[in-house]
Amino acid sequence: MPKRASSDSAGPAKKAKTSSSTKRNQRWSSVSASANVAAVYKELVEKDPTHAYSYICLCRSIIDSHQTDEDEDDKDEDEDSNEQDRPADAENKVRCDNGKTCLCRKPADKHPGHRWLISKAGWQKYVGARIMCDLREPELFDMYTFNDHAGYGVLEVVQNLLLDYDEMKPSWRDQWAVCEAMVQLCMGSSVGPMIMIDDAQCLYDTHSLICRMFLNMLVTLDNESLLKPDSKVQSLPAVMAQYIQLSTGWEKDGFMGDNDHLATMFAGYVRAYAAKHGIQLPLTDKELAKAEEVQLPPPIAVQDPWLWSGTLQEYSRKHAKSHSPRQKGRIGGDSLDLTTWSSAERKAHSFEKKDPLGKEIMDAIKKGEVLQVG
Repeated sequence: MPKRASSDSAGPAKKAKTSSSTKRNQRWSSVSASANVAAVYKELVEKDPTHAYSYICLCRSIIDSHQTDEDEDDKDEDEDSNEQDRPADAENKVRCDNGKTCLCRKPADKHPGHRWLISKAGWQKYVGARIMCDLREPELFDMYTFNDHAGYGVLEVVQNLLLDYDEMKPSWRDQWAVCEAMVQLCMGSSVGPMIMIDDAQCLYDTHSLICRMFLNMLVTLDNESLLKPDSKVQSLPAVMAQYIQLSTGWEKDGFMGDNDHLATMFAGYVRAYAAKHGIQLPLTDKELAKAEEVQLPPPIAVQDPWLWSGTLQEYSRKHAKSHSPRQKGRIGGDSLDLTTWSSAERKAHSFEKKDPLGKEIMDAIKKGEVLQVG
């Protein structure tokens, strides 16, 4: 059931209020738990950028869960969602316990040589995205709206990340945090409902746009002279590796469009960037073999060689479908976040015909507090 966010280190602070200096993005409704989550990230990076852009450990890559723990899926269903996303260390079989004994969220500078890293900003962006996914899952509110509400809700969250990436330029650090968060989200369990939506082409186009976003990011880092083995972007090798793991998994499972040349070549392009700049990827030979060797396109004197901006605009025009009266022909936003619905709307769709969010919770949201559902 809905509840205010706990003070657990896996999530935002219990009282995460929007400061008066934080400009509200026009994507958000006047009352929106999603807006409050977004404000937590903004406050983090504005209050102490050095802290926000420092790096922490992940004990392992999320993708290893699919390789080492398939037989334990049923056992894991009732465990904490963080642990579901990152179940066991593929190398030493030590189970991830969210930092109690494993390396998760330990300072990277205290563990030199550890390969799986993420910036604190990226981690916060990822945690926030997962919270936003839950806010769009009617079953967690004991409600039913329509069959694909949760799936299109996750899509809405992913689209918000894509829009965040575009709006955050020229801050490459914030764009990198989005790329870190995106791959963590897409490799975890929270994104599962999205692959079940009834618009397969939208799913393919979304995956393709995610790939294009990351290639655009690599060009940005290259222009900043940050694509190198000793880059101050400490999570660079891990994130490049995870995008290869993610995209090869999508292709294997049929979640890439058959005629999408860039998407099918994406893993090879990432591998080619790594090879060109001498970046050692933390992947096995078998995993690397899935990314076929390709040649990068010849350099051209343009800022956007992967056509990110134009493709995002075309995607926005093509997929600005409304699954809620509030959406009004745009991608992203919070129209499927159930905290933005009126009390009467929630009551009408409730199994018990009562609003699952009481006055106390809604008053807290109006004050800027974060809501977690569980």
